[in-house]
Amino acid sequence: MVTEMRRHRQKKSSDISKWLLIVLAFIVAAEVVLVLYKRPDWMFMIKETAGSFFRNSDLEEATELDVTEWTLEELLATKAVIQEDSLLLINKEYRIQSDFSDVVEEYKNSGVMMDPCIMPSYEALSAECKRKFNDALYVNSSYRTPEKQQEILETSAANIAAEVGASEHQAGLALDVYFSGYAGRAILKCEAGQYLYQNCWRYGFVIRYPLWKSSKTDTAFEPWHIRYVGVPHAEIMYLEGLVLEEYMELLLEAEYYRYGDYLITRQEKEPFLLPESFESGIISSDNMGGYVITLKLGEEK
Repeated sequence: MVTEMRRHRQKKSSDISKWLLIVLAFIVAAEVVLVLYKRPDWMFMIKETAGSFFRNSDLEEATELDVTEWTLEELLATKAVIQEDSLLLINKEYRIQSDFSDVVEEYKNSGVMMDPCIMPSYEALSAECKRKFNDALYVNSSYRTPEKQQEILETSAANIAAEVGASEHQAGLALDVYFSGYAGRAILKCEAGQYLYQNCWRYGFVIRYPLWKSSKTDTAFEPWHIRYVGVPHAEIMYLEGLVLEEYMELLLEAEYYRYGDYLITRQEKEPFLLPESFESGIISSDNMGGYVITLKLGEEK
């Protein structure tokens, strides 16, 4: 009888412990849900991070290509190829020396200076945000001279501002953006900011410093900093979850990659080995001693 009573009490005690754990788990879960409800930016990033594991691009190596030699002058003379700086890799290791003052232009008399290659895409992105959310996409910072970058470096925390020559703003390729009432990391608290984060690739932009990638970029999470890299590179980087450093590592020198109608190749110097015919193309220095050439071949090529 004593043994049975002891077993009964032990079972009762075990049952109580289980229920206490269930109640405790419920309370913790409720607290987490409450916190996330109050932090839509956290909830968004959890969903975005989880979704990234299921995204992939159709980028593939291209083989058995018929190529011929092209000089840069010959490519530009076709009028089908334009030269721009959209794929410059700019960081502490690969710095820029020019101030790009002779490249940047003012956007629509706004006082905002940027590389002209950005303008059509920024205009389209801004218009879409206005259409969908009735909220303007504002630019807080765009092109900076070396002197301005030095000034920011001296007045900001060292881990926030890039050193002179290591800032994408100096090339006019990056924009720090915000929506009314939502700036900095708070940009992800509004629907427009979340749309920007998930869809700016459709317009040739990437979130240059995403979450979990500071070991690659050496820069903390900046959801407000968008960088123009062009089509189709932005789409590939988004779907593959790559930052620009990783993308350049992926594009092996003298190899060819096919992405839909596009042929992408990274080559060090002239003459470039490229197909004899193509519809259009863009050639950009990679700031690493070579060039990234993007050709639109057409579906039948």
